[in-house]
Amino acid sequence: MLSRTAISSYHKLGGEEGMKLHYYPETDSLYIDLNSRPSADSREIADGLVIDLDAEGNIVGIDIDHASQKLDLQTLEAVSLPTLATRLA
Repeated sequence: MLSRTAISSYHKLGGEEGMKLHYYPETDSLYIDLNSRPSADSREIADGLVIDLDAEGNIVGIDIDHASQKLDLQTLEAVSLPTLATRLA
């Protein structure tokens, strides 16, 4: 069973820090950092689903509100990803 206090999973791609998953129990939100580029804009694309965009309009993050009501947070599965390091905090 995964800790409900924090979930983090890291994948490095081509020397650049890659995707990170963060669960925040105080707000019941799951944030998916797709890369290390800074966010320049945010857009709500559906109720409780916000994407963060960099200055060029590329998606750099996804925020899911009420994550435990929408997702199975007990299971985290990576399929066909080149995982170098995984950490549960």
